Amino acid sequence: IICVLGISTATLFWARAGHEQKEQAQYAKLVSEGILLIAPFFGDDSGDSRAHLGSGPVAGAPRPELTDILQSQLRRAGSDLLSARQPEREPLREASALAGPSLEAAALLGRRTAEMHLALATPTDNPAFSAEPVTAEDLNRDAQRIDAQITSTLEALKVKLSTLKDLTADDAALLLSRRINLFARANAITAQTAAGQRIRIHGDYHLGQTLRTDSDFVLLDFEGEPARLLAERRQKQSPLKDVAGMIRSLSYAAHSGLNEFRAVHPDRAQGTAFDSITAWAVFWQDSAASEFLRAYRKTVAGNPFLLPAPQQAQALLATYLLEKALYELLYELNNRPAWLRIPLAGILAL
Repeated sequence: IICVLGISTATLFWARAGHEQKEQAQYAKLVSEGILLIAPFFGDDSGDSRAHLGSGPVAGAPRPELTDILQSQLRRAGSDLLSARQPEREPLREASALAGPSLEAAALLGRRTAEMHLALATPTDNPAFSAEPVTAEDLNRDAQRIDAQITSTLEALKVKLSTLKDLTADDAALLLSRRINLFARANAITAQTAAGQRIRIHGDYHLGQTLRTDSDFVLLDFEGEPARLLAERRQKQSPLKDVAGMIRSLSYAAHSGLNEFRAVHPDRAQGTAFDSITAWAVFWQDSAASEFLRAYRKTVAGNPFLLPAPQQAQALLATYLLEKALYELLYELNNRPAWLRIPLAGILAL
């Protein structure tokens, strides 16, 4: 299946050339007003933007009230996935001015993701593709699978804890101390009385499985996770697993940008200046995820049976986010220890 619908990881994160001149003007205006105290996420970084860092009333970081509002919106965007009563929330002004095209792209991707799921849930006489209700047995099976993943991931993390450095080791130790809480989160879904429908989903959904066209997206590679058996990849699952995969991928887009900046500018990758850049990257990550969820919720409401009620949808989404981040943690632990803080931060934030 190919959905001609369409982003490479890089092109979502950065504005297209056609928008650059407009954004540069917006950026200059925000700097002059004392609102924006960080280099833009778009355009060329060849100029010295350090004058905008570590100065002003907020020392270069997003204003605390902006971060609080955004995090609140993000929580509500997830918990109100199907609530038609909720008014549409526009992105914060600073987020739109800083990275408007990339937030619009995230919203478009949310719509296309929902359209993909609606298409995959189309009524059919083919039993391999017909939608089915999620049962208590399905939820128990999910919980058992995540329980096993928690055990294997934490055991591997404990073995390698002494090899980790500084803040990564601190985060790892904190996660290990929350073992009981992780199991409780995984098993919480077994108490749900309804969980929407199971369908054939993408199964390995992230930014690397998309291509950006001039004005849209192409979604690729519907074969599922290559490491899993074919029978497992053919199993019907909640569409929220795909949603969780893309939200985690947006986090990786933000943090991989930080890692690249750190490698290119080692002299600026520490202290207050880098803390400011990190704060804005997280702000972009949350803004993009909020826009993705907002558009997804609005579009997927075209099939009121596909997802459960908002509170249950949020519980499922949180569980699948945990599962995805645990998978990432084990992968990074075995392959890229320097990237461990990305999934660690994702799990600790849940």
